[in-house]
Amino acid sequence: MEHTFPGLLFVMLLAVNLRNLVSAKIPCEGAKSQVCPPGTFYNTTNCAGCARCPAGSYSDQSSTRSYCNKCRMCRGIFTYKRSCSSTRNAECECAAGFTCRGENCGSCMQTCEAGQEATEDNCRSCPPGTFSSETHVRCKPWLNCTAQGLVVMNNGTNKTDVVCGPAPSADVPVEGIPYNPEEGIMVHIIFIILSVLFVMCVVLFTLYLMVWSKKKVKDGFKPVPNLQLIQTAQQEDACSCRFPEEEEGEGGTTTYQAALSA
Repeated sequence: MEHTFPGLLFVMLLAVNLRNLVSAKIPCEGAKSQVCPPGTFYNTTNCAGCARCPAGSYSDQSSTRSYCNKCRMCRGIFTYKRSCSSTRNAECECAAGFTCRGENCGSCMQTCEAGQEATEDNCRSCPPGTFSSETHVRCKPWLNCTAQGLVVMNNGTNKTDVVCGPAPSADVPVEGIPYNPEEGIMVHIIFIILSVLFVMCVVLFTLYLMVWSKKKVKDGFKPVPNLQLIQTAQQEDACSCRFPEEEEGEGGTTTYQAALSA
């Protein structure tokens, strides 16, 4: 009897352990595999089915997985471009003055300005004969004007490309200035106005000369009153002096001679 009790206890403990082992391998005995939508996972604990992803994790597609993916953390030189949610991972971007490098912005490097290009570690100026007109792009070679039958009009720099143009030639016709009908009408109107003003000025000047000439001729034939008065006064003086000599007659002459004798 004393040996029977320990044996029964051992058998009972062994049975319990075997049951737990079977339960660990088959958590939901008889249950079918369940597909959970994005943002959830299949919870095998107590056969609970699909459960929402906990904070800091996500599931971006439907699956039978019993876990969610861990969200990406944007720290240091990285900043959040998009926060993490239960259905999508977070997206990071580089801080100002830096540019993403690699897939999904795995690292950051200094932003290369125009006239530079990126290397493995930093930026360098574009080599001679190349240029970059935008930030953080590879340098491109200048245009080959000679290969295109053209000549260089403006030299290139590390930021600008060469400007090509046709070679100067005396046989090249000079393109005329395109005719603008509106400008032609305005020119005609201005010409007509100036012509009318010129004719009016000529007419007014002619009338002025005619009036001035008539006035001058009229003033030339006008009698002088003072001259007539002077002549009349002289005639009256002559008459007054001559008539007394005739009235005196011989008597006056005798008296004059007597005075001379005396």
